[in-house]
Amino acid sequence: MRSDGADGMPPAGPGLRSSSRRRPAPGGIGADRGGSCPQDSPAWAGRATAVRHAHGTANGSPSPRRLPYILSPDAAHLPIGYFGASTGAAAALWAAAETGSHIAAVVSRGGRPDLAAPRLAAVRAPTLFIVGGDDDLVLELNNQAQAQMQCESRIAVVPEATHLFPEPGALETVAALARDWFLRHLDLIAAHRGG
Repeated sequence: MRSDGADGMPPAGPGLRSSSRRRPAPGGIGADRGGSCPQDSPAWAGRATAVRHAHGTANGSPSPRRLPYILSPDAAHLPIGYFGASTGAAAALWAAAETGSHIAAVVSRGGRPDLAAPRLAAVRAPTLFIVGGDDDLVLELNNQAQAQMQCESRIAVVPEATHLFPEPGALETVAALARDWFLRHLDLIAAHRGG
């Protein structure tokens, strides 16, 4: 389905396809893999969680632990968005599924959400899956992941792009899609918090 902008997102643009889903579809990801996740996804998710805690948004309240080289204390009230590429997308989704994570949005670029299959239904942050149109396997994995999501999610397909998006203009398209997703969702959360 092509976005026409009526949902608050800008139109998908020339040649871009997108689909939105707010409810899970039956069946889906993890069934043929036993729902297991490689050891490195939870470890990478732990790093993302540590940064979130240092940011001061753990469970919605300031944290005494800070990483000053990452964020200024003045930024502690700002919402957090996770961006993950390939297997890093699994870590971002895994971390976003943590209880009390308060993550405002997730973007997965050419991601392997199947590696976070046991946690997908727990993700509450609006999630954008960006996939290359010529990356058939990853597109199928992302469609299956979206079917497991219990939150707002969308798949944006960049036509004729492969897994790493090396084609002319492909990464620029990815950057614009991610930017628009984060601006939409981070602004809504900031406005809700009075920031």
